Amino acid sequence: MLRPLAAAGGFALERWADEDAATRVGDRAVVARAVGRAALAASARPSGTTGALAATGGAVPQRVRALLAPPPPRRVLPIAAGALLLLLCCAGLANAAADSDELLDDAQRAQCRVVAPHPAGTHCACHDGGP
Repeated sequence: MLRPLAAAGGFALERWADEDAATRVGDRAVVARAVGRAALAASARPSGTTGALAATGGAVPQRVRALLAPPPPRRVLPIAAGALLLLLCCAGLANAAADSDELLDDAQRAQCRVVAPHPAGTHCACHDGGP
């Protein structure tokens, strides 16, 4: 059931590596040729014949086509949205922790009143110094 997801993730990882290599080398065509040659070398038969890549499909031709096209634009919006989501989650967790602490204090005070009632006008240590 997860095989398509694994295949898509593998392809995305390969494309990321291709783009990183193209940035480091500085020439996208050189990286495209290297990817194509590596695929041909990997598909070589033991008898010395080489397997041909499909002209229109498969992962390698898609990767080569992507490398021969202009580089993809930088996507700032997803990174900014992810950072904002992370910030909101952290703020929500901090708020929940503060609320939980107040709830625990209120529960302890209520339990103290029920378990250890004291005469009116006297102070109890568990009431934070209140009557």
